[in-house]
Formats: sequence, C-alpha cells, structure tokens
Amino acid sequence: MSENKSKYSGIVVIIIAICVASLAASLYAFGKLDKFELLTLDYRFLSVRMPSVPFLEHLKPQKSISGEEVLQVKKVPRKISKCDVILIDMPESGAGADAGASLKDCTTAAKILTIWGAKAIVFTDLLPEPTGSAADSELIDVAISSKGIYLPALYYVGNDGGRYTGGDAKFAKEPWQILLGSTVDVGHINAFPDIDGRLRHVPVFMQYKGRRIYQLGIMAAMGAMGIDESNVEFNPEAHTLVLKTDSDELIMAVPLEEDNQLAIKWILRDGERFRKIPFRDILESYRLMQYEARPIVDPQVFKGNICILGTAASNRISAMSPLVKNDSVTSAACGVIARNMLDEDFTRHMPKVLDIALIIGITLLFGAALTGVGFLRFMMIVVVAITLFGLTSIFGMPQNMTMIIVIVLAVPLGIFIANSQIFSGMIFTALSIVGYYLIAAGIFNASGVIMPVFCPVLAMAVTFISFYVYTRFKDYLGKTRLFNLASKDGLTGLTNRRYLNMLLDAELSSAVLDKARKLSIVMCDIDNFKKLNDTHGHQAGDAILKSYARIMRSKCRQSDVVARYGGEEFVIIFPGAAAKDAFKVAEAIRQAVEEEKFVFKGQPYSTSMSMGLVQFTKEKTKEELIEKADQALYRAKKEGKNRICQ
Repeated sequence: MSENKSKYSGIVVIIIAICVASLAASLYAFGKLDKFELLTLDYRFLSVRMPSVPFLEHLKPQKSISGEEVLQVKKVPRKISKCDVILIDMPESGAGADAGASLKDCTTAAKILTIWGAKAIVFTDLLPEPTGSAADSELIDVAISSKGIYLPALYYVGNDGGRYTGGDAKFAKEPWQILLGSTVDVGHINAFPDIDGRLRHVPVFMQYKGRRIYQLGIMAAMGAMGIDESNVEFNPEAHTLVLKTDSDELIMAVPLEEDNQLAIKWILRDGERFRKIPFRDILESYRLMQYEARPIVDPQVFKGNICILGTAASNRISAMSPLVKNDSVTSAACGVIARNMLDEDFTRHMPKVLDIALIIGITLLFGAALTGVGFLRFMMIVVVAITLFGLTSIFGMPQNMTMIIVIVLAVPLGIFIANSQIFSGMIFTALSIVGYYLIAAGIFNASGVIMPVFCPVLAMAVTFISFYVYTRFKDYLGKTRLFNLASKDGLTGLTNRRYLNMLLDAELSSAVLDKARKLSIVMCDIDNFKKLNDTHGHQAGDAILKSYARIMRSKCRQSDVVARYGGEEFVIIFPGAAAKDAFKVAEAIRQAVEEEKFVFKGQPYSTSMSMGLVQFTKEKTKEELIEKADQALYRAKKEGKNRICQ
C-alpha cells in the first residue's frame, strides 16, 4: 500500500513539474519576466568573480564563426602592443549637466594627450554647433595634426521595446562637415535601454545615407588594433561581426545577439576597473612639465592607450550599467565596449530555443528528484557538491583544496541531509537554487554566455511549494479520514458512541464549573424497528436508520451533537439548552419522522420515534444522565410510543 502511495505522489509531482515548466517557459518566451531576468544578470555582473575553472574552459568562445567562407580563413595573432582604456573626467560646461564638457576643455585635453602619445582620443559628448570662434579653429587644428581623434554622432531611428529595428536613420547629428573631411573617425553613440531603463546592448552600426557608422567604442578599438573599416564584415545570419586583415585573415569574430546588437560585458576581464584621471590633473601636469617640475600624472600612462573624454556623470563606471539619457551611450559604455573588443571578452545570450529547453529540463529534473528517496539522495549529493565547489571558489581557495573539500564532504553531507527527512525537500530546493546560480555565474564568468536564471529558479521554487502544499493537504485529508473513522458511525455518518462519551464528559465538566450553563440530552428509539427488519429485511432497516440520521441533523442546531448510541437508539446532546428549548427541537424531529413516507424497493411504509428528554441538574456522571434519559424513553414507550417524555 505504501509503495502505491509513493508511486501516486511521484506521478503528482511530475504533473506539477510539467505544468510549472510549461508556465515558466511560456512566460519567458513572451517576455513577461524579462525585467527579473535582467536583474539577475546585473547581480552576475556584481558578483565576486570566480577563478578559472578547468571543466568550464571548453565553454570559452571560439575564435571562429559559422559560415563556410569564414571557416576557411586562418586565424592570425594580433600584432599590436597591449592597449588599455583610460577615462578622462572632464568638467561639465556652464550650460548644465546635459550639455556635457566644454569644447575648449576637450580640445585642450586632446592636444595634450596627442603630445603625450595617446593612441586614440574619443570625444563622447556631441559637439556644439560651430560659432567661428578660436575654440573651433583650435579643434580643427588638433584634429588635423592628430591621427587618433574619434568623434560621436547621434542618429534618429525607430525602435521597438528597446531594440533597434534596422533601416536607415532619418536624420543625424554628426560632427562638423569640415572635420569629416580631416583625419578624424566618427562612431555612433545610439543606445536603446532595456525595459528597466538600463543599458546592456548597443547597435553595432547605424545606416545613414547608404553608409555604415560603427559604434564609437568599436571604432576606437579597431583603430587601436589597426583594422580598417573596409576589412570588417557583418554576417547577419551567423549574428557575427568579422574583423580581418588586408590579406583576408581572420583577426576576431565578435558575437552578436539574435537581433544583431552587441551585448555589453560590463564586468571587465579579471574584475578590473577603468583608471579615471581628472582633467585638472592632466592640465596641471602639463603646466608643471613646462617648468620642468614633477607632474601629478606620469605622461607615460597615456602613451599607446585609448583615452575616453567625458563628464563626471557619464564617466561613472561600476559593474552595473549606468542609466541612459537621451538614447545615447555614456563614455563609460564606450570605454567598456572598447575594452571588450581589445580583450576579445564578450557577452552573449543563448538562443531563446535553448533557454526554453533549459527551463523545461531543469524544472522536470528538479521535480523528478522529489519523486523518490533514492533519486533525491543522488541529486542532493550533486547539488551539495556544486554548492561547495562554487562557495570555495568564490572564497579563493586553491583548486586542489577545493576538489578535496568537495570529494570529502559532498557524499556524506548529501546523504545525511536526504535521510534526515526533516526539511530535506526544503534544503534540497535551496541548494538547487544556489547551485544553479553558481553554475550560471561560473559559465558567465568563463565564457560570457548568459543563461536564464530567474525563470528556472522561480520554476523550482514553485514546483517545491506546490508539491509541499499538495503533501500537506494530502496529510490533512488523511488525518481527517482517520478522525472520521474513529469518531463517526459507519452507516449513518453520525457521531459514534465512543466519541459521544468524550463529548458528554466535556459538556458535563463545563456545566459543573458554570452553574448558569444549561445542558439537555434526548435519547431516541425507533418504534417497532424489529418488526420492520423482520418484514422488510435488514436493508430496509439500514435505509430507515440513514433517513432518521438525515432528519435529525436537519432539525438540530449546528452546535448540537447527534450520535448513534447503538442499534436503533440515538442520543442528541443540546449544549447550553434548557429542557423547554430541547423539547422544541425534539418535537420537530418527531413530527418530521411521523410525516416522512419511507420507500424501499418501491414499497411504502411509515414509522415513528419515541424520545426521553432530561436536563442536567445534579448528576455527577454521564452514566447517571444517560440513565435518566433512558428511563424517560422507557416511559414514552410504555405510554404508547411516538411521544416525548421528561
């Protein structure tokens, strides 16, 4: 019997898991939980970076991409020196924070950084309209003399829910026409924030008047690597941006999202942060060097590096993406994108079909683990091992020590928790959630692949809660059934004699303690019941007993207790009722029985009921009270039946 119950519970939990998996996959497919998935992604950016894990090394992105023509291209090492990205904290102009840095300050910074050997100088604030002033002429002179100036452009395009829908831009805000003809390069700063207003992706390029304008950070990185725009190929089918040499050799394959946007990996390789240097320190260092004094900032810091010019607000860099204003990328985002390109360290989502399959698979596997002790024990060992491995890695323990801890503790700890029974399912759920998050974070750190986290975690939690509620409800029904079997009469469904005695003892105790409390009981007996059994058979007698039980329950109050005392005898307890009140109810029952036309197998017959009523006075035990009620019933029988005697 227990095996059948266990098998039945296993089927139920699998059904629950299937329903939850279907619901979670549907919500994910239709984007109803995107905001929460994005929040878990930000936590992965903020989480402590896990050390390199050997068994995750194969998950690192390959340097080749899909497509026959690309597979035939030989990958060559990049022949460039180590290049870094530095953020220059420019003061805001007097026109307000949204106006960005002043043109004069940016021109001065570009002039100094050019002298100090910066490889690329990136302006991230849009240039104001030319006024013919000396500052305009100075910027033109710097742009001509320097070969590494990158200027921003902003384009007006349509977007759908934060995603670039493609097509040519309607109009643009580009640098001055005279600068476009010089040695400067132009990159777009368009960006479309996600549903929560945070920036996590940018269009790789914008179409305007038949030409492609690549993102500003990408342009700066390509310039630092010596890659010309003519050697860049966009493969929309493979969702890849291919960078080649002049001899058609593959340098880099940049993975893109399914909508061909570039996902920004806000956490840099090895958890590094950008170096941020205030413009005033650069200016003061340049002035001190004119007097052959020691500068505040060593000019060698900038040599051969990419320098991003932006205001304090836009230069703010952290693991989480900054908020986007006016659909334009901040200087921090441009710097991150440039570093992603230089390090070949990218972030990408898995195909949505794989995400949905993963959600369904994880939920079903979790549900299956709850179906039996054996499988639960095995899965408990697995999740304990994963959790131990992840936690020891986060705390920076050596890999050898980590593996020893996992091997020594995983099996005994997993078996102990699974066999403890107490909260084992709850602990398994918690460890499964933690273990899955650690796996997702480990894969993300090792390869940049973004797995869905919130939906699988939610599905596991809902599966466990649903199964827990089901088991508790089933236990409640089982206890209720056992209670009914112990306290109810099997034929009539009324209270049985054993439970009646318990209730009557409790009522007598209350009446003894509270002198003002009333208590009455009625003992009932079916008239001529033996004759009915002999004439119509015991089945007819059982039908009469059931009908009597139905009538008595319908006429009594909710607080009254109707019990089968034995055979055709019944006892009714009237808590808090005096004899006159109990008599009214008893009389209603007697009349209803007298008027009832019983039918069994098409044959009609009638009967009646005699009753003995007594009110509690000074009786010391329930036996005395029942004895008085029985004597009153005897008088009712003797006086002609179908009546109530007191």
